[in-house]
Amino acid sequence: MVTFFTGTEHRTAAWSFLVGVLSALVAVVTLVVDVWGPDDGGSAAQPAAGSSSASPSPSEPDLYVTAVSAPDDSACMALADPPTSLADRAELAAADSGPFELAERHGGAMVGQSVIDITLQGGRRGLTVNSIDVMPRTPEVAPPYDGVLLCSGGQGEAAKIELAADMDAPAPYLYKEGSPSVRHFAGHTITLAPQEQVAVKATFLANEGYREFDLVVRYTVDGKRRSLAVQPPSGDAYAVTAPSSTYDLGYLYMVTGSSRMSAREMCDASGAKEEC
Repeated sequence: MVTFFTGTEHRTAAWSFLVGVLSALVAVVTLVVDVWGPDDGGSAAQPAAGSSSASPSPSEPDLYVTAVSAPDDSACMALADPPTSLADRAELAAADSGPFELAERHGGAMVGQSVIDITLQGGRRGLTVNSIDVMPRTPEVAPPYDGVLLCSGGQGEAAKIELAADMDAPAPYLYKEGSPSVRHFAGHTITLAPQEQVAVKATFLANEGYREFDLVVRYTVDGKRRSLAVQPPSGDAYAVTAPSSTYDLGYLYMVTGSSRMSAREMCDASGAKEEC
């Protein structure tokens, strides 16, 4: 059956149809927002400047930890073996970035001591850092790296030691300078208010051999003990090697360029003077 509308009836029917379409569109938009909007496990929108959220996101970490290598201006790094390709040897002789970036790319380790700046920052809740533990990956030290010695020719003073660890010991721990027999965190903790930041400088010493290790922060929040591994600045482990008197070759990097070191110069630069 065909129904005919007058002009007024036609306009009324068209308007009713349009209202129905708009209502459907609003329902669809509302559905999309509900489906794609943030949930408890997602990233909620940040509050506007000057406003405060009713409660912090439950997914926000309680503790942030970063670590940065901080060698002094006249430090050295060593490689386990000398490079075998002509390209690698040419890179050693002509590196413009100095020894540190170069040695890290070739798996090198700091010689004698490795200085690490650790930054602890609280999250949404106050907490107490109970310790920063040194976790060796091997029970004993390995022979020191003696393939290639790469040294910086800077004349800056060595970084002041705040906390240190003897990496030649079977179970190394952090101690205060001048008190190597006393674990620093046996009687000290670090209390962090929400968002508070504390910096710790730690020097890892090696006089006998090569050692890889991890760093783990132990902390307490709301009465619960937790731990957090500290990601190394480069590679998959922290490492330090003792000086050696038997390097195959060595380079000294100055602002004016690099130069080969003699056996005597390598001994002096690495700190292995008594063994040479």
